[in-house]
Amino acid sequence: MKKIKHIFQMILQKISAFMDTPFFAILFAAVELFSYYMGLDLVIILFVSISLTFAALFKKNLNVLLIIFFFMSSMISYNNSPANTFDWNNNQYYFQPGVFIPCIIGAAIPISIIIVRSIMNIVKKRIKFNAVFFSVIALGVAFLINGNFTSPYNPANLMFGVFMLFFFVILYFGVAPDVSVNSDNILNICRSVAIYAIVPVVETIVIFIKGFAKGLPFADIRTFYGWGNENTVGMLLVVIFCFLLYLFRYEKNLLLKGLSHLMGLLVFICVILIVSRQAYLFLAALIGAYLLLLIITSKGKTRIKSIIFLSVLAVAGIASIIILENDGVLQVLGIDFDNGGRFELWTLTFDSFVEHPIFGGGFYFLGGDPVIKLDSVMPLCCHNTLFEMLGACGIVGLLCYLTYRTFTVICIVKNFTKEKLYPIMGLSVMVLMSLIDIHILDLLGSALYIMLLAMSMSPKANDIKTEETKVITQE
Repeated sequence: MKKIKHIFQMILQKISAFMDTPFFAILFAAVELFSYYMGLDLVIILFVSISLTFAALFKKNLNVLLIIFFFMSSMISYNNSPANTFDWNNNQYYFQPGVFIPCIIGAAIPISIIIVRSIMNIVKKRIKFNAVFFSVIALGVAFLINGNFTSPYNPANLMFGVFMLFFFVILYFGVAPDVSVNSDNILNICRSVAIYAIVPVVETIVIFIKGFAKGLPFADIRTFYGWGNENTVGMLLVVIFCFLLYLFRYEKNLLLKGLSHLMGLLVFICVILIVSRQAYLFLAALIGAYLLLLIITSKGKTRIKSIIFLSVLAVAGIASIIILENDGVLQVLGIDFDNGGRFELWTLTFDSFVEHPIFGGGFYFLGGDPVIKLDSVMPLCCHNTLFEMLGACGIVGLLCYLTYRTFTVICIVKNFTKEKLYPIMGLSVMVLMSLIDIHILDLLGSALYIMLLAMSMSPKANDIKTEETKVITQE
């Protein structure tokens, strides 16, 4: 019996160690691309579920959840997507019992484990009862009571509030104590993210190859992936680029360094191709800020090579934007750079606040089918986190969010290390992009956001050792 137990433990250790390597990301990318192009969404969904379940049950360090959540955000295929973004797809794939039931079970198991982990972390005081803790709890309560006292009350508001409570509160408490970013693991984290980049890059390039092969003009090639549109993909590409910046600067292996630069170039090209205005803006800001950082802090050949590479990208990006902003070119391409109706949405949001100032009009105040379907769980959002909280959750919700944001930023600054710069940049991209979109309030995007937040706020290595010493002493 002891021998069997020993063998079982050895297997668990081998799998756990494998998940912390870039080879796990390679396997994940292969499964996801195979599922995407074969229309076998259930395969990747169950692979995600099994990976999450194993990590939540057996892994001491949960950094791998970042990679899993990256892949999870892009697991719905174009062929099977129930989304009605372009009114062309009435696919019933996800509503077949043979798919729907396994999906529910596949989601329920890891969610249940994470809920238990969250409770145990609080009970065992692995979560500090500090300002961050209470601000997270307050935000969760604000999510739950969104739209209270509106007449008639839409029950879908409570449903979406529960979803947000799970991501922002339960998932955070469930993973935060077991996430760390330091000099020992940051390289593999960034390599794994670079490997994930293969998925959106391949899918983007294939979309344009197919479009041009059909003789379609640039503007008629729809960058819809099943799991998101150009802005969703643009956000992910810019977040990915944050981690590639680490490899540009610190990767020692010459082959892998060259591949990281190639991936950076491909990510950059894809951002240009998808014509996401917010991705243009934030990638340009990211490259500019990091160039300034390199000029100030780096030395020698690394500094020169990185500056040259990023400068070339910056010049190419500026040239591309100038070309696209040229009226004549815009007319040829059929592209219209307007505000996308955001100003009108923000006006409607403020009207909702005026009508329901305390608890807001609820997340569905702008509309959206309250019936629980995969294509209508998401309410119509106003594409700005602050306005969303104001309109949906009232002044109570906005104050809770601002308090939460303030204390999380303070914690990030307090625990800053140079290794955490890259997840912090990724987190900043998501948070700031959500001022013109819905990324951190998007269901799958919320999971990725929480992992970036947990990594950015994780204690310094010496603080972790101090806490471990205290536990040993108490025992």
